[in-house]
Amino acid sequence: MPSEYKKHGIRFSYPENWFIEENPSEPGTLTVQLNSPEGAFWMLTVTENESPQELASSVRKMMSGEYVDLESAPVTKMIAGRMLTGFDMDFMCFDLVNTAMILTFAENNRTYAVFWQSDDRQFGGSCEEVFNAITFSLLDKLSSPHQEPCSCRNPHRH
Repeated sequence: MPSEYKKHGIRFSYPENWFIEENPSEPGTLTVQLNSPEGAFWMLTVTENESPQELASSVRKMMSGEYVDLESAPVTKMIAGRMLTGFDMDFMCFDLVNTAMILTFAENNRTYAVFWQSDDRQFGGSCEEVFNAITFSLLDKLSSPHQEPCSCRNPHRH
């Protein structure tokens, strides 16, 4: 049975054995991270301050500063009827090949960024499917007529 995150006007389903944390963010930004028991993670950032292209590029730039061997390629994915753009990234960390992806889109004057990362032992298996399912759930529920608006200005209101 999946768990559901439902706070700050954001809703999505995720595996019940993953744990969730809300990261402190600057005003106008909300960040929620899911962590798998094996170390993979999926993170959502909602902001009112950057365009999708700026946000995806800044994440890629930050990653290239941290991982000198980072390889990245632009990516476009259609999920739940929305076009998301960003970067697919591969890099070495602790002698493991890691895969990360940043996907962004804008809706209702907000920019949404979905970032996920895992090592190839997990990514080649079901991890990519789980990341896609969580993202689909988020996007599908954004379309829901019962979705309350995101209050990024005051994320502790709900």
